[in-house]
Amino acid sequence: MIGPRLKSARSSAGLSQAALAAAAGVSQSMIAQVEGGDRVPSMETLHVLARALGVAPGYLVGASVADMSADYALDPRAAVLADYESPPGLRDLAEDALLCEVLKVEPDEWATLRSLKVDLPPSKHGYLTLLHVLRAVCPR
Repeated sequence: MIGPRLKSARSSAGLSQAALAAAAGVSQSMIAQVEGGDRVPSMETLHVLARALGVAPGYLVGASVADMSADYALDPRAAVLADYESPPGLRDLAEDALLCEVLKVEPDEWATLRSLKVDLPPSKHGYLTLLHVLRAVCPR
């Protein structure tokens, strides 16, 4: 199951096997073997590939947010990290656990930030600005 998802994510990112291999620091033949189903990457390699592609490792192994929705209801930040369709800036914000803890980002705020549809997704700092605007407009 990893092979087709890896190939799909790589194609969606517009990368060749060689380009992904270079970005992830692995060999092109290893990428070809994984995509062909002849090899299963280690967890470390899986994380490196996912990072290079901008997807969650869970996506590459076939997990979906819907499969684990009960856990994500308790931790909406984890849902952002697990959803390969989350914009990179929002994922960057969610990856900063300490900042999220200090800001005490509420589940409804995560839901609002995830629901935003814009032509050019904001950066991490853009999402921080949007969070502050959201709090100013809709105080807790």
